[in-house]
Amino acid sequence: SQTPREGSAQTLDPSADFALALLDGSDRTDAIGFEPMTGGLNATAMKRAHGLDWKRYRYSAMIVTGVGPETPDMPLSPFGKYHLRLAATRFAEGDIPFIIVTGGRAHPRATRFTEAEEMRRALIERYGVPADAIVIEPYARHTTTNLRNATRLLLAMHAPLTMDTLIVCNPVQSATIESPAFQERNRAELGYRPGTIGRRLSPTALEFRPAPQSGRVDPRDPLDP
Repeated sequence: SQTPREGSAQTLDPSADFALALLDGSDRTDAIGFEPMTGGLNATAMKRAHGLDWKRYRYSAMIVTGVGPETPDMPLSPFGKYHLRLAATRFAEGDIPFIIVTGGRAHPRATRFTEAEEMRRALIERYGVPADAIVIEPYARHTTTNLRNATRLLLAMHAPLTMDTLIVCNPVQSATIESPAFQERNRAELGYRPGTIGRRLSPTALEFRPAPQSGRVDPRDPLDP
């Protein structure tokens, strides 16, 4: 029907109801489950970020990508745990103020775990990382959206985009992020590059300069919050 039901978002945008129906049919009702991103589990880190002297640090943040488990009822995969061990070790050097953990409910299908939330819990409970040093990005489904969404959080944190970040992950994923093929994938899937890859510091650490284009919302993607 072309007549919007009472209270429908269709009065604002006819495509909204269709997008909501697609999300419901795909059991993806968690698409905005952590809004506002500046509140909730991110509230203390955001408050600290807004009063931070960024010049004291070498990098604005460490971006820790997820690797979702393939086994149901597993909160973190072995690779995910490895990423956290790398992140905690690097964070202890003291020249990075925040860890952005990025990963949504992508693997396995219909998982009840949000990877970024589980990563945050492990960093606090296993490694003693302060809660106000961790920012969760709970929506990313691919490596492309890991970097895009992390950049959006940096914008919300008022972090200078003239500062580099440090991507920390396993050597295979790190090499993929550095590859020309990944840059082409960003252009194909997002329409732009979420940032510029910089120096490689180790097999597991890669510099990344975020780009403001990442703030652009994709109207074609109902899961782009």
